[in-house]
Amino acid sequence: LNEKPSKIVSTGFSNFDVLNGPSQGSSSSISIVNGQMTQSSSYTYTYTLAAKKEGQFTIPGMVFVVNGSQVKSNAVTISVVEGGGNGGCL
Repeated sequence: LNEKPSKIVSTGFSNFDVLNGPSQGSSSSISIVNGQMTQSSSYTYTYTLAAKKEGQFTIPGMVFVVNGSQVKSNAVTISVVEGGGNGGCL
């Protein structure tokens, strides 16, 4: 997101347990090129999920309210397979 949302409207994690989140992060930058200043900001929201079962799942786009309007992120499709018993750690 380029602007900080005032609200998260939906998550859509029905096939997952939410272990952590949302963790919020932000960054900003200013650049000056040929005397022209450009400023940008970025906001990220991170979740740690554990699948309830194996299979292929689509996590729908998140819906946020930004400046009174709803903004939706892209959906993500993932495949969940049986783990090696190490909890995802190497």
